[in-house]
Amino acid sequence: MGIWGPGNFEEDAAAEHLSLHLIARQSWDGAQLPETDTIREWKKTYMATWDSVIDNLQPRPEYRTQRREVLVRTFDQLAELAARLQA
Repeated sequence: MGIWGPGNFEEDAAAEHLSLHLIARQSWDGAQLPETDTIREWKKTYMATWDSVIDNLQPRPEYRTQRREVLVRTFDQLAELAARLQA
């Protein structure tokens, strides 16, 4: 099926996995997030890599924009959740 949208689970590979922020939101025992600074560093590294390679895949411009917004929002939500849990 491939990719059908810009969301985190709107492609075959990603749909097979739950993201860390969803697991942590469930307040399951043992679900622990890393420090907020670690998440920010993940975001910086991931987005730099994504930005450097996405155009090689020749995505539609609207997909590129929407997907980038989803990625940034996901990392930001994860960092916010970690900050709340660590407070």
